[in-house]
Amino acid sequence: MTGTGGAGRRCPWCDSSDVERVQRGFAGKTDGNDQYFRCRACGKTTWEMVSKTAQEVRLGRYEAGKSFNERGDRYTIKRVLKVGFNEYLLYLRPAPLPKAPSPIAGDEGRETGPD
Repeated sequence: MTGTGGAGRRCPWCDSSDVERVQRGFAGKTDGNDQYFRCRACGKTTWEMVSKTAQEVRLGRYEAGKSFNERGDRYTIKRVLKVGFNEYLLYLRPAPLPKAPSPIAGDEGRETGPD
């Protein structure tokens, strides 16, 4: 099931509000285990909920508060929920890397390196 982003939902990567939500489900247009939203401005996918097997959870040592990489992007696990005999849902919060600090005024012409 796809739809427009909810009120106040913004892309954590580019801060755009033009997002499309894809809901977890096994009926309708989607047949996926994971829930995410896709930014129309930058094209990035932000995962909200991913499904893992019991073995993946054990081997990955997933727990709330830990960092987690999903398809190249960094997230923090908010919650681990057991939803079936062999399925866990990881609720994720995007944790984009901080941007590099801007150069200090007056340092533009200064060279760095050995004298």
